[in-house]
Amino acid sequence: MAIPGSVPLLENLPPPEPGYVLSEYVLDFGNVVKGSTKKRTFRLKNAGWQPINLDIDKNALLSAGFRVDPDKVVKLPGLPEPEAVDFTITFTSGKVRLGHMKHMLRLDVRPGPPMAVLLKANVTVPELHLPTTSIDFGNVVSSRAKTFTVLLTNPSAVVAEWSVKRPIEQVKDFDFFACAPDAGTLPPKGKVQVEVTFTPKAERAYGVNLVFKANNNPKGLNLAVAGAGKELKVQVTPDSLDMAPVLPYGPPSEAYFSLHNPTDYEIEVYAVDVDEQS
Repeated sequence: MAIPGSVPLLENLPPPEPGYVLSEYVLDFGNVVKGSTKKRTFRLKNAGWQPINLDIDKNALLSAGFRVDPDKVVKLPGLPEPEAVDFTITFTSGKVRLGHMKHMLRLDVRPGPPMAVLLKANVTVPELHLPTTSIDFGNVVSSRAKTFTVLLTNPSAVVAEWSVKRPIEQVKDFDFFACAPDAGTLPPKGKVQVEVTFTPKAERAYGVNLVFKANNNPKGLNLAVAGAGKELKVQVTPDSLDMAPVLPYGPPSEAYFSLHNPTDYEIEVYAVDVDEQS
């Protein structure tokens, strides 16, 4: 029988059943980019009258990607002058699979009933999305430019730092296609309009895969772009003129030739030798 006004000793209580916890708390790390490290803290305060001890199974935490500091508490004072200790939980997601994960951190307080902290995290990677996988610029006059606009979005729950990378193959045509902007940061569910411009320098076919890459995501997003450069041409018929003899002070000799534009584009023609504005 307990003496009135006294404090019962917890050491005399029977041990709890396996799996029993007096209370359960949640420590949510939120979205964690795979390969990164994130920290959270919680405080344990001794609200009882007896000093308490605590050991944490750090090996079980390590297998789930967590590390705790400290992992041991010795004789934490209680009432009338209770003390508290702060625990730092570090989550390293490099070897953890993608998706939502949970791990139960059991706090076996001695003396006293056990408690538990549910550690939660969503391991994810930044992602990028384009509404199309290819752009065909068609025919473009050499040294002129043609531009298409695409909408780049970040459908993931974390920030995406992105850039356009030079591909491993077909690099010879990479410099004839330009993106503006070619790098940036997209917030979760964010979007940006990217102008893709093709500027050919010769009459031939061009093609390349533009790689949109998000940091911390090993996969790139390919945008196949293609186009053909066309030169402006003019055909002169005939290609030479035989002028009739002209006597001094006599009438001039005349001959005619024709110009033909065989392309699909308007051209401007001038005679270099006689055009005063050239």
